[in-house]
Amino acid sequence: MLNSLRNAAIAITATAALVFALPRHARADATSRPTISAGSGMRPGPAYVIQRFKKAIAQIDLTDDEKPKVNAVFDQANQRGLDLSQTLADMQPQDRYPKLAAFSKEIRQDLAGVLTDDQMKTLDQKLGSDGGQRPAAPQNAGGMLETVQQALAKLDLSDDQKQQVKDLISSAREKFADIRKSAAAGADVQQELQQARKDLRDKLQTILTPDQMQTFMASMQQSFQRRAHSSSGSADSPAENKPADLQFTGPAVGSPVPATPILEANGRLFSPSQYKGHVLVLEFGTMSCPVFRSHAQDMEKLKFIEGPRAFFLIVYTREAFPAGDKNVERNTQEGVSIPQTTTVDDRKAQALEAQRELRITIPMAVDPMDDAVSKTYGGFPNGAVVIGKDGAIAARQEWTNPDTLRQMIDDAFNAQESPGH
Repeated sequence: MLNSLRNAAIAITATAALVFALPRHARADATSRPTISAGSGMRPGPAYVIQRFKKAIAQIDLTDDEKPKVNAVFDQANQRGLDLSQTLADMQPQDRYPKLAAFSKEIRQDLAGVLTDDQMKTLDQKLGSDGGQRPAAPQNAGGMLETVQQALAKLDLSDDQKQQVKDLISSAREKFADIRKSAAAGADVQQELQQARKDLRDKLQTILTPDQMQTFMASMQQSFQRRAHSSSGSADSPAENKPADLQFTGPAVGSPVPATPILEANGRLFSPSQYKGHVLVLEFGTMSCPVFRSHAQDMEKLKFIEGPRAFFLIVYTREAFPAGDKNVERNTQEGVSIPQTTTVDDRKAQALEAQRELRITIPMAVDPMDDAVSKTYGGFPNGAVVIGKDGAIAARQEWTNPDTLRQMIDDAFNAQESPGH
C-alpha cells in the first residue's frame, strides 16, 4: 500500500502541474483557444529523476570504494537520460510517466549492485521523504486547485462565469478526493488522474473567453515558475536574486532590439541585426544558477524542435550564486561551487566549461565585465528574450520556461512583421 500511495503522489504531482498543458495538435486554433502550459520545473523528466537519486545518495555515508561506483551509475544514467529526453519530448503525461518510472527503476537496480542492503533501505527512505522536496502528496492537488482559484480571481468574470467556475472547482475537488481514497486503498489511479485533468482543462476552456484565458495563462505560468524557483533553494521572488546594480527590466515587447554588442565565447561578435527575417532566442544563465542547470536539456530539446524556426544563443553572465556569496541549498547538495569571474577570458572559460558539463549544443556568448548585455536586456540571472523577424522584441520571460517559450517562438515565427521595421 505504501508503494501505491507513493506512486499516486508522484502521479498527482505530474498531472496537477500539467493540468493546463494542451496537446501540441490543439494549437491549430490558437487564436480562439490559447494554449496553456505549466512551468518546466513542474514537469518531471530524466534530469529530475536523476537529481532525486543524487540528493538521496548525498545523505548516505558511502565508502571510498563505493563513491566512484555510484558516480559511474549516475554517468550511465545521464547518458540514458539524454536519449530518453528526446523520446519524451512530445509525449502526453500519461505516456511519459511509465517511461520515467521504468527509468527510475533502472537507476535503483544499478545502485543496488553497489550499495549494501542497509544503504538501500536508507536510500528508499530518503526517496520517500526527500527532505520535503519529493513530489507532492495527493492531498496537494487541493493546493493546485487553490492556485487555479487565485488565478481565476484576478479575471473580470461575469456573474454567470463565476458560478460556472465555482461549480467546476467544487466538482474537481470532489473528484480528487475520490482519487485519494482510491489510492489509499491501493488502486492504480493513473487513468482517473488523467481523466480528471482533461475534464478540468476542457471545461475551463469553455467558460473563459480567449482574452481571459491569456491572462489566466500568464498568471498560472508565474505561479509555477515561482514554485519551481523556490524549490531550487533560491529566494521566492526572482527580483530578490538580482544584485542592486542589475535591477533592470529590459526592453518592452514591441521595442527595437538594443544595439549592445554581444561577444560569443569563440571570440566572434554576434549581432542580432544580422538575423533580421529570423526569430532569435536569447537565454541568460550561469552554471551556479540551479534553475538554469535544471532545464538545460529541456532547452536543448526546444532547440532541436524549433531549430528550423529560430536561432538560439546563451549569454553567460556573472555567476548568479558564486562560491562564498550565497548559501544555495541545491548548489551545496550538488557540489557546485564556482568563483565569480574577474576577466572576460575567465568568463569565456567558465561558459565553455558549463557547455561541456551540461552537454549544451546551443552556442555560447559572454556578458562583458560591466554586465552591459544583462543590463540592456534585463536578463540576469536566467531570463529569456525572443526577438521577432522584424528585429523587435517579440516576447520575454524573467525566468526561462522552455514549455511556454515554445509557444512564444511559434507566435513570433507566425507573426506578420510590424510596420516600420
